[in-house]
Amino acid sequence: MIADVTRTERVSFFLTGLAAGVIWQLLYRRDLASRLTPMSVVVAVGVVAALTTRQELRWNDMNTVGLLAIGVLLGLIYTEQYQRWQDRTAWKRSSHLELHSDASV
Repeated sequence: MIADVTRTERVSFFLTGLAAGVIWQLLYRRDLASRLTPMSVVVAVGVVAALTTRQELRWNDMNTVGLLAIGVLLGLIYTEQYQRWQDRTAWKRSSHLELHSDASV
Protein backbone atom coordinates (compact mmCIF):
# COMPACT_ATOMS: atom_id res chain seq x y z
CA MET A 1 0.00 0.00 0.00
CA ILE A 2 2.78 2.44 0.82
CA ALA A 3 4.51 1.98 -2.54
CA ASP A 4 1.28 2.83 -4.41
CA VAL A 5 1.00 6.33 -2.90
CA THR A 6 2.68 9.13 -4.85
CA ARG A 7 4.44 12.13 -3.39
CA THR A 8 1.61 14.38 -4.57
CA GLU A 9 -0.95 12.22 -2.79
CA ARG A 10 1.09 12.30 0.43
CA VAL A 11 1.33 16.10 0.26
CA SER A 12 -2.40 16.39 -0.42
CA PHE A 13 -3.23 14.18 2.60
CA PHE A 14 -0.99 16.29 4.83
CA LEU A 15 -2.34 19.62 3.56
CA THR A 16 -5.94 18.41 3.84
CA GLY A 17 -5.31 17.43 7.45
CA LEU A 18 -3.57 20.73 8.15
CA ALA A 19 -6.47 22.73 6.72
CA ALA A 20 -8.99 20.62 8.65
CA GLY A 21 -7.11 21.25 11.91
CA VAL A 22 -6.96 25.00 11.29
CA ILE A 23 -10.65 25.22 10.42
CA TRP A 24 -11.65 23.03 13.37
CA GLN A 25 -9.73 25.20 15.84
CA LEU A 26 -10.96 28.48 14.32
CA LEU A 27 -14.61 27.44 14.32
CA TYR A 28 -14.67 25.58 17.64
CA ARG A 29 -11.90 26.89 19.86
CA ARG A 30 -11.29 24.67 22.88
CA ASP A 31 -8.41 23.81 25.13
CA LEU A 32 -6.16 21.44 23.20
CA ALA A 33 -5.65 19.12 26.17
CA SER A 34 -9.37 18.37 26.35
CA ARG A 35 -9.60 18.04 22.58
CA LEU A 36 -6.61 15.74 22.20
CA THR A 37 -7.29 13.50 25.22
CA PRO A 38 -9.59 11.08 23.33
CA MET A 39 -7.00 10.69 20.54
CA SER A 40 -4.21 10.05 23.05
CA VAL A 41 -6.33 7.43 24.85
CA VAL A 42 -6.86 5.56 21.56
CA VAL A 43 -3.13 5.64 20.82
CA ALA A 44 -2.25 4.52 24.35
CA VAL A 45 -4.71 1.61 24.22
CA GLY A 46 -3.30 0.57 20.85
CA VAL A 47 0.28 0.66 22.09
CA VAL A 48 -0.56 -1.28 25.26
CA ALA A 49 -2.48 -3.86 23.21
CA ALA A 50 0.43 -4.25 20.80
CA LEU A 51 2.91 -4.61 23.66
CA THR A 52 0.85 -7.16 25.55
CA THR A 53 0.26 -9.28 22.44
CA ARG A 54 3.91 -8.82 21.39
CA GLN A 55 2.89 -7.50 18.00
CA GLU A 56 5.33 -5.43 16.01
CA LEU A 57 4.62 -1.69 16.21
CA ARG A 58 4.34 -0.47 12.63
CA TRP A 59 2.29 2.29 11.08
CA ASN A 60 1.58 1.05 7.57
CA ASP A 61 -0.70 3.97 6.69
CA MET A 62 1.88 6.67 7.43
CA ASN A 63 1.68 7.82 3.83
CA THR A 64 -2.08 8.43 4.00
CA VAL A 65 -4.03 8.35 7.25
CA GLY A 66 -0.95 9.09 9.33
CA LEU A 67 -0.12 12.22 7.38
CA LEU A 68 -3.75 13.31 7.58
CA ALA A 69 -3.73 12.88 11.38
CA ILE A 70 -0.41 14.68 11.75
CA GLY A 71 -1.74 17.53 9.62
CA VAL A 72 -4.86 17.86 11.78
CA LEU A 73 -2.79 17.91 14.97
CA LEU A 74 -0.38 20.51 13.61
CA GLY A 75 -3.26 22.65 12.34
CA LEU A 76 -4.91 22.57 15.78
CA ILE A 77 -1.70 23.37 17.64
CA TYR A 78 -0.43 26.16 15.38
CA THR A 79 -3.83 27.80 15.13
CA GLU A 80 -4.20 27.78 18.93
CA GLN A 81 -0.74 29.34 19.26
CA TYR A 82 -1.72 32.03 16.75
CA GLN A 83 -4.98 32.70 18.61
CA ARG A 84 -3.12 32.99 21.91
CA TRP A 85 -0.70 35.43 20.32
CA GLN A 86 -3.65 37.49 19.06
CA ASP A 87 -5.20 37.45 22.53
CA ARG A 88 -1.94 38.65 24.12
CA THR A 89 -1.43 41.46 21.61
CA ALA A 90 -5.07 42.57 21.90
CA TRP A 91 -4.72 42.60 25.70
CA LYS A 92 -1.50 44.62 25.50
CA ARG A 93 -3.11 47.13 23.13
CA SER A 94 -6.18 47.53 25.33
CA SER A 95 -4.02 47.91 28.48
CA HIS A 96 -1.85 50.45 26.70
CA LEU A 97 -4.91 52.45 25.59
CA GLU A 98 -6.37 52.39 29.11
CA LEU A 99 -3.11 53.77 30.55
CA HIS A 100 -3.11 56.65 28.07
CA SER A 101 -6.78 57.46 28.61
CA ASP A 102 -6.29 57.48 32.41
CA ALA A 103 -3.31 59.79 32.09
CA SER A 104 -5.26 62.35 30.08
CA VAL A 105 -8.01 62.69 32.73
